[in-house]
Amino acid sequence: FCDGGVLEFGTTTKWNHIPKVKATIELPSVCQTSGAVYALFWEESGGKLTVSTKYVTPGRALMLKASRGDNESFIAKSSTVSLRSGEGVVGRVFASKGEELVPDVSELQTSQFARAALAKEFGIAGLAAVFWNGGVLEYGSTERWS
Repeated sequence: FCDGGVLEFGTTTKWNHIPKVKATIELPSVCQTSGAVYALFWEESGGKLTVSTKYVTPGRALMLKASRGDNESFIAKSSTVSLRSGEGVVGRVFASKGEELVPDVSELQTSQFARAALAKEFGIAGLAAVFWNGGVLEYGSTERWS
């Protein structure tokens, strides 16, 4: 089962076992479909969840560069963070293999969302996190989500 569907693949050679396959997710498509300005994919490694793939929309990147005068972004700073399973939104989603929608992260305490100060600094409001393919897909917006 893969992202709401079935992933089928084949070969002309004989297999002795089913090969391990890791489907990829297109983060720009996630942003385009959801209206998000960024997307992150978190994977577990060495007991910690870290960002393995990231994307910020070109419009958001240009706006940040113009308003801040630097190349910093919520996703760039989030990429330096590591979380434990069960810690914060991403850790809870990883542990439960579920999903969470946070309409406005400014309403969360730091204990609930470790990157609350970063979200405020970069104007992130709505956030969604979904367990997918052994990791957590996080995407968010500068708009409040309902």
